[in-house]
Amino acid sequence: MAEETTALREIERLFDRMNRQIEQASRSFREGEPVSVFYGDTMPVDIIERDDEYHIIVDMPGFEKDDVSLQVTDHTLRIEAERTVSEEEEDENYVRRERSTRTMQRRVSLPDEVEGDAAKAKLEDGVLSITIPKVESAKARKVEIN
Repeated sequence: MAEETTALREIERLFDRMNRQIEQASRSFREGEPVSVFYGDTMPVDIIERDDEYHIIVDMPGFEKDDVSLQVTDHTLRIEAERTVSEEEEDENYVRRERSTRTMQRRVSLPDEVEGDAAKAKLEDGVLSITIPKVESAKARKVEIN
């Protein structure tokens, strides 16, 4: 009986989450913003590990480079973004003002220590691409057997 109650609560939470996402997507669509029904206020992140670096790809539709802040520590990448949109229309005696602010942040733990000072980033068409070199000691080395 307890398992059934727990399962029903999980289903209710899932439906609540879906309803919030649909409402957010509907609001974004009405306001002319990119619809982020699957993202909510989080940023989808892909991390690709290469021999000497990490390549991180982050979806950030609607954000410009001046909206985004990056911080890199030994094992963590912190991404913060804030965007304010303001629109004003005047038609005879009627004035309409609309403003919206969107804030997102994400911390990504990296498996190895990285060189934050050597990190490079580029934001193009709503996709943030970050390359962070690994610390020399974290790079894999081939060891010969004598």
